[in-house]
Amino acid sequence: MPGLEAFGAVTNEALIAGCWTLVSEKAGSQCLIKSGVNGDVFNPLKPEELVEKMKDAFSKTMAVKNPLPLKENKMVVDFEDCMDRVIHEILLL
Repeated sequence: MPGLEAFGAVTNEALIAGCWTLVSEKAGSQCLIKSGVNGDVFNPLKPEELVEKMKDAFSKTMAVKNPLPLKENKMVVDFEDCMDRVIHEILLL
């Protein structure tokens, strides 16, 4: 089905760029979010929940400065850790 992205790369990109990230609980990339740490997960069938999460996210966002500061990477796992786990799982087979 066109327009569907089960595991959005945009979530990865936002986290790597240091952005507080809101992700639908229906998205595969929600597994990258630790609520309250690097973003929040919301129920897409409850628009009022998304509104509240957005208000909270805006309150956490610092004012734009010139020049823009480089933000800390908010990704909770890194590539090496993931690959180590995959290799470990393969060796257990």
